[in-house]
Amino acid sequence: MKKRRDFLAKHPVPVVSVSAAAVAAADLALKSLALGRFETVCNSGTALGWLPGGGWLLALGGVLSLWIAYSAIAAARAGRPTESLLWSLLLGGGAANLAERLSRGCVTDFLDFFGLWRFNPADAAITLAVAGLLALLWRKKRGGRRVRPVGD
Repeated sequence: MKKRRDFLAKHPVPVVSVSAAAVAAADLALKSLALGRFETVCNSGTALGWLPGGGWLLALGGVLSLWIAYSAIAAARAGRPTESLLWSLLLGGGAANLAERLSRGCVTDFLDFFGLWRFNPADAAITLAVAGLLALLWRKKRGGRRVRPVGD
């Protein structure tokens, strides 16, 4: 594990870049396979179709992606692989959705969650990343202590 942390700390930009690019490439490949094979939705808004046609979100997304990339590289340099991976998932998912929004004007959603909403692999990566980062933050606020079962 120490060797991985040392490698990550010495080469943060390539590791973060490759991780984020892998997420984006997987998302875009799966979307291209879904087109014509599954029922898809062209989502011009944010998650769950909120704020349809929000072009101003592109500018905000560009600024946020720079901050996310910086956070991923900073976590890698500090030898925090889990945090770096989570930031990379967020960066890759956001980059994939941004690339599709720029090229098609919308994001292709094709994964149907029991008819409640539709999403795509990039959305799943973003959701996992945010949940993981919140869990890390919660754990850090608890002083790194693990939760004990009730009754112990």
